[in-house]
Amino acid sequence: MDSTQRRCKTLIVKTTGDRKMLTLDLTERTFWPEFTADGTLFWTDRRDKAYDLSGKRVPDAEYKKPKVENQSPWRIESSKLTIETCGLYYRDAGGTDHRLTQNEWHDNYCITRDRQFVVATTWDGELIVWRTDDCKRVFHQKLAHDYGYLAYDPDKNRVLLGDATHDGTTFLRALLIRPAEAGQQRNPPDKE
Repeated sequence: MDSTQRRCKTLIVKTTGDRKMLTLDLTERTFWPEFTADGTLFWTDRRDKAYDLSGKRVPDAEYKKPKVENQSPWRIESSKLTIETCGLYYRDAGGTDHRLTQNEWHDNYCITRDRQFVVATTWDGELIVWRTDDCKRVFHQKLAHDYGYLAYDPDKNRVLLGDATHDGTTFLRALLIRPAEAGQQRNPPDKE
């Protein structure tokens, strides 16, 4: 760390196999990475800097905001023009939009691979899970004083959570999504 200038690191962490970590060539803090639909590329906060999952810069990748599809979560950013409509939404199979919350913390939300749950963190340090078939809240817990990062691990069907303090992430937790069992209603998630 340079004593006259604060420098931050952005890492890609492989959570399976050898759990490799790669450091990107960035010194500014990354807040809102945006992934392509297939998950093979992502952009940092500046949408002119794209990387592949090996950490290699992809200079010709043009950023386009993903189109909202049925059975997917999406959000309307808060601004003076969207004060009444901002928030996290879920578009159901029929194309109807349901507002889940106005308190989501930026892009820290996901949908499970079976499309049964939407999970988000809030500005107040809460973790909230909604069922997609009726958009009802099925899990709610205060995890931190403020807000927190969220990433979905589809291989293990879990949500990884980290705090977002000014000096870096100091904890990592996981929310496991139990598979639905034959003849039973959908199961709420378990927290690790």
